[in-house]
Amino acid sequence: MDWAAIQKNKRYFIFLAILMLMILSFILRVIQIPSMTFSSGIRLIENDPYYNLRQIEVMVHNFPQYNWFDAMTGFPYGKVIDWGPVFPTMAAIACIALGASNRPEIMLVSSYVPVFLGVFMVPIVYLIGKVLNGWKTGLVSALCIAVIGGEFFSRSSFGYVTHHIAEVLFSALFCLIVIFLLWYTEQHPLTFQDKKTILISGVLSIMAGISYLLGILTITTLLLFALITVIFILIASIIDFYLKRSSFNLLFIFGLIFITAAIGYGLYGVHTAGLVLAQYSVAHLYMYALIVAGVVVLFLLAILLKGRPFYWYPLSILGIAIISASGLFLIVPDILNAFVQGGVGFFGRPINLNPIVELQPWSVQNAFGTFSSGIILMIGGIVILVSFCTRLDRCHSHLHNTPRRI
Repeated sequence: MDWAAIQKNKRYFIFLAILMLMILSFILRVIQIPSMTFSSGIRLIENDPYYNLRQIEVMVHNFPQYNWFDAMTGFPYGKVIDWGPVFPTMAAIACIALGASNRPEIMLVSSYVPVFLGVFMVPIVYLIGKVLNGWKTGLVSALCIAVIGGEFFSRSSFGYVTHHIAEVLFSALFCLIVIFLLWYTEQHPLTFQDKKTILISGVLSIMAGISYLLGILTITTLLLFALITVIFILIASIIDFYLKRSSFNLLFIFGLIFITAAIGYGLYGVHTAGLVLAQYSVAHLYMYALIVAGVVVLFLLAILLKGRPFYWYPLSILGIAIISASGLFLIVPDILNAFVQGGVGFFGRPINLNPIVELQPWSVQNAFGTFSSGIILMIGGIVILVSFCTRLDRCHSHLHNTPRRI
């Protein structure tokens, strides 16, 4: 078959390639089943999966009950559970659908759940690569995620019955939708006269909010993506002001994303008293409200300072941030304290949390053990991105020339 015929049928070849990579990803993750399967059940990987198995068993027999408080951990008083119900719920639904009722059956079905979540990463990563730089980048990205080793591979393998791969899946899906939204609204600036563009962007923004919500209801550490989003909004709004263009796209997209997340979290996510970001408390709702308010302020500030010298905008943002933090400290110090403690707890690595493997300080050896060759790929990717964005006009041109079809 000649190259013209291949180009004509490209989408079918791409579909076949993605399907084959998904099959390869599945095979690699289940190849160790014979050494893990016994008549009494499955030998799960490490310790945490056994606790998750207990939560899944409770849900299978009392669906949709989820034990937000566990009297058998946090001796001697018990404790509120710090991770959410999404992963156990998915595993419990799979068990109920397939008729798994006793422990060996529940162990078997649950052990496949992380495998399929890992397999679904292949098309998601393909789409991320395609939106950013075309289908060739997408295929290379899909190949890498299908075969790459390290923690991603182990935590998406058969028998690792815990929530980590669900975190990765929902955060990747969130990133995919946001990246596509930014590309789409760059091609089709949002105006209320263009109802189709508003509708498409609105639906996708709600989907991104739901993806974030599912991630946060998997584990609260997905707050990191809210922080990344805030940093992006600040940088993007400053670039928009510099280029003398409206930041209404940012207001619409991220306002709707975090309003959706706040509504969903308010309906289901508050299960802990006090203001603790590491648990499912009302502090999350305050944070989402502040993000939405911040996007509105950035948009209105750009309108107010239109025609002023560029440096007025970032200096005004800095001044508003200082005044807002001071106001929180004086009026509602508990909210500011919750945000500060959340940041210190996540980035400061308190010594009492060091026994938890995921929270131990990193070393070069641990970094390569976690991400394997992904570290090298990351460095290469950063170099390429920097080369794309060395000048604002070059970055702007690259976004306009990105392939349209997904």
